Amino acid sequence: MKNCKTFILFRLSRVCIAKHESNFNTSAIGRLNGDGSEDHGLFQISDLFWCSSTGQEKGCGLSCSELEDNDITDDVECMLKIHEEHTFLNGDGFFAWAVYRPHCQGRAESYIDGCFNSDENLISNIRPAITQPPKPT
Repeated sequence: MKNCKTFILFRLSRVCIAKHESNFNTSAIGRLNGDGSEDHGLFQISDLFWCSSTGQEKGCGLSCSELEDNDITDDVECMLKIHEEHTFLNGDGFFAWAVYRPHCQGRAESYIDGCFNSDENLISNIRPAITQPPKPT
């Protein structure tokens, strides 16, 4: 049961970061940072290390404009790469986002408050996407 809760909280943390970084705006471009970089898309990913105008040579191998469209598949993949790198560096990959500590750390569950009566219901309410057909009698 703990693994299921961890799995869900990991995803809720990403939702919280998207809410506080871009207010769920996939085309958001953040203000110019002090180092001259800008942040792009749903998760406000920095062009300092992760994206570039050409989509090459930086960490995610994406152009920044690819982070500003409605297809968030590459945004999530890039976020996971950043999370993995920062987990290796400091133990918690979400610390890569400045909004995580003040808004999301320890607060991600608030996104599902009232949806479940208890942790047990959290698991019992998850239904498999594919089920086996009933056995013939």
